[in-house]
Amino acid sequence: MSRATVLVIEDEEWLQSRYQAMLEKDYDVLTAAEGQTAMELIDQRPVSVILLDMLLSVSTGLTLLHELQSYADTARIPVIIASTIADTLTIEQLQPYGVVRILDKTTMTPKDIISSIRSALA
Repeated sequence: MSRATVLVIEDEEWLQSRYQAMLEKDYDVLTAAEGQTAMELIDQRPVSVILLDMLLSVSTGLTLLHELQSYADTARIPVIIASTIADTLTIEQLQPYGVVRILDKTTMTPKDIISSIRSALA
């Protein structure tokens, strides 16, 4: 059985590295610092789930969510938001964009990320 592929979209390099190190034991991990690169990676290889920061330096996570929804193949990819603005977001607002979970970067643990990914893949 092939491993699920997690696409981590995070512009903070140290955090991107932490996520990758934590996830690569169980998943194939791709990383991008912004939406354009993320879409290019998705075009090259199917992605099972996306871990997305909403505040990216080049564009916002919302811009990427809109783009993902504009294509039939990417609209079905479950998205987990990991953001410092989690308290301003609701799952009801973001569910139409494929968001299945919102994690607050200020309080989340590695266990939260792992369980969210497992749940999204179930």
